[in-house]
Formats: sequence, C-alpha cells, structure tokens
Amino acid sequence: MLSRYSKERKRGILIDFGLSEVKEGIIADLLASVKDKKMDNEHTEEINLIINILSHLQKTGHRCTVCQDPNCTGFARTSGTPGFRAPEVLTKVIHQIAALDIWSCGIIFMCILSRRYPLYYQKPNLNEYYELMECCSLFGSEAVVNGLSEMNRQVENIPFVQPAPLREFFVHSRWEEWVVDLSMDLLMKMLEINPAKRITADEALKHPFFLFWSVCLLKDVLW
Repeated sequence: MLSRYSKERKRGILIDFGLSEVKEGIIADLLASVKDKKMDNEHTEEINLIINILSHLQKTGHRCTVCQDPNCTGFARTSGTPGFRAPEVLTKVIHQIAALDIWSCGIIFMCILSRRYPLYYQKPNLNEYYELMECCSLFGSEAVVNGLSEMNRQVENIPFVQPAPLREFFVHSRWEEWVVDLSMDLLMKMLEINPAKRITADEALKHPFFLFWSVCLLKDVLW
C-alpha cells in the first residue's frame, strides 16, 4: 500500500499494490516519458509523486509463477478475504475487472439476507480449491463448472454437488413472497459465476429491489 497526500493542495493518492496489475514493460516506458517532461514550479510536486510511484512499481514488480503460459505477460492475483473472493480470483484469471467486487458485495448481501455470517466455515489456511468447493455447495457444481468453462478455466476433481435451496435462507424472513423474489433475482445476478455476465454496479442500483426500498423509505419520510 502506498499513500501520498499534500496538505497544501489537499490532494492525495492511495494505491493498493497488492491488488493492482501492471502490464509488463509499461513502467519503464512511463517512467522515461515522465522524466523527459519539463517541470514547472506549479506541477513539480505532482510529477515527483508520479516518478516515485513508478519507481516503486518498477522495484516491486514480479512475474506470477502460477500461470505457465509462455505468452502471458500479466499477473494472476488471488488477494482478498477468504470467503469473499470471486471465482475468477480463485482460478487466477489474469485480466480481473471490477466485477469481482460485485461478487464480494453479493456475498455480503447474502449474509444480510440470511442473517448468517460467515456463510461457511472459514479456515485460516483455506485455499482456492476449497473455496471453489464452497461455491459448489451453494450454487451446485454444474453451474460452477459451466461458468469456469466460459472463462476458459478448468478445475480438476470437482465432485458433483447439487445446488443448495437458497430460498430456505429466507425462511425466517417476514417479507412477502414477491419481495423475496426480488431479493433472489438481484442476489443471483450479483453471484453469477462468469464475470462477463455478472450485473454491474450501475445495473444493480437500478434493480427493482432497491427501487422498492427507496419507495418504502420515501413513504416513511413523507408519511
């Protein structure tokens, strides 16, 4: 983690290098480009900051040893909180996008709806394979395997597991059936195995589930 903040300008930057990805070879090019630029007094601080960040990236860059593809020029990140990591993280997909955060939000959403935390037992040394098995226990192995195949990912020795009756998580809910339906629809769209098919943050906020609760809150305020 790298943090820089200017009290005078009240501007700063925070970068989590544990989750960031840098295309191989781009750092040296960027560093050379920045150093070649003429510095004036107004932008000296910002340019020095950029140089420091790029220099840090250059020193700490490393190749991932997980991916054996000789044509791969990226990094496979598996950082994250056990139990909340998306399938593309667990299977070391190189190009990870913001959809992985939607998955994590979906897990949190399920915890809230089911009043259950954690959703499953979290061992300190829980590895990626066993986390995928936990996904299978929730969504069924067929859905998980199919989703991984769409990402060109294959995981060996996945046993056949039936999907869990997720609606039973709401058995103690006082909500009406149609509200449960809305919740389940949003939940399953957030927990889509394939990130390319997963609902986006903008789409999720426009989902009828949030529209329903927005109307309820507005009604409480007005009446």
